[in-house]
Amino acid sequence: MLRTRGLLVALGLAAVACEAPDDHPQAVDIVSDDCATVRTCDVTERACEQAVLELTACVRGQDAPELPEIRKITIAELETELREAIEAMGVQRTPIDPVMQALHLLPKDVSSTEATIAAASSAWLAYYDDELDRITILDEPDADSDALDKMYTLSHEFTHYLQDLDQDLTPFEKHWRASTDSAIAVRTLIEGEAFVNSTRALAQMRGLTPASLNWSRIFDALDSNFVRGLIDTHTPWSTAVLTIPYPVGGRYVGGVWNRYDRDHVAALFDELPTTMTDWIAGYGDGVIAASLSERLDCAPPLPPAEFAVYALDRLGATGVAALLTAAGHLDLAVAAALRSDALAVYTRSDAEDPSQAPVLAVWRLRFRDSKTADKFASSLGSLKFTLLRMDREVVISVSSDPAQSELKSDALSSCPTLDALQPLNDPEAPFTAIHAFM
Repeated sequence: MLRTRGLLVALGLAAVACEAPDDHPQAVDIVSDDCATVRTCDVTERACEQAVLELTACVRGQDAPELPEIRKITIAELETELREAIEAMGVQRTPIDPVMQALHLLPKDVSSTEATIAAASSAWLAYYDDELDRITILDEPDADSDALDKMYTLSHEFTHYLQDLDQDLTPFEKHWRASTDSAIAVRTLIEGEAFVNSTRALAQMRGLTPASLNWSRIFDALDSNFVRGLIDTHTPWSTAVLTIPYPVGGRYVGGVWNRYDRDHVAALFDELPTTMTDWIAGYGDGVIAASLSERLDCAPPLPPAEFAVYALDRLGATGVAALLTAAGHLDLAVAAALRSDALAVYTRSDAEDPSQAPVLAVWRLRFRDSKTADKFASSLGSLKFTLLRMDREVVISVSSDPAQSELKSDALSSCPTLDALQPLNDPEAPFTAIHAFM
């Protein structure tokens, strides 16, 4: 769960309870008298943990399982464990790092692994490990946190535990992950449902009903926290990937649950939006809305002489938001208007170590209309790379080596098919270190 210290105060649950609820009252309120009332308690005590688990499961419409392992570690210990996990998975520096640096999505000389560790240690309050069936709470002795905050955090992680028992999260995420964009999309379902379920449990802890909450205000507060976090970060890509699932997923899942019922939420685990654009656009009329995603007519160019395609990926709306943040012009409406993208990374075909060789990359993005594409392109003026505008599309070219020129306009305007670009790397390999935490 994100480090939303003071969330209860920020959302003002008690204050908003008597205000007008959302326009769409829920048809079914899963929180009923069948869920036992949970008094404020100490989450370090087993009886309290059990009570929070039972409430969390009841809100989700199921019986409570056995308690999982729950431990507490320091942030320093978290950073050490993350580095050890990355080393064990073999996620080292790749040609992707210099590309992300050239795009200004990572600081110079900072690897994606270090950026992700830094983002995680500053953003997380707790996390659930689906490989070990274990909840970890980060120990913050100086933090201003009350008992209800801690119960809320524990309820969020218990929701992940329940999701894992239902879905087996590791293969579930792998099944839906076809790109970085789709990997973030599946995390958006997982985190969005956990946020909504634990918030409904929190309402029960306060003696309220979910229907009495001003959900719009809650999600507006989440959006503000997300935007503020992006603006304040020096690692826009890592921060965006780790934090965007909460506001986007929370608003989407909350809308489904509040307007329809819990069964409609459960159905999302059978079929879910696989792009962040579709998550941002919202749910349809009782079913998932038709996808806004479009297939690119033209892919990034074929590799130049002496180069090969190292990786081909989609960064999606999250990548657009991060790039606009790097340029100092964050506009989530522009990110939401993305319809498709493809990022091709090229390395020297004769390089013994691709991570040390010159790297080129081309990122092709299609937007809803030419006006939005113009706005996106004009917002990137402070960033140094080659940029080509073509109707609804923007094509960006970068190089990791100042001595190695970027691809020129004639190459950028070429029109190969996506199938013509065959990456050298294993498509199941993590595109960045961030996949190690998904």
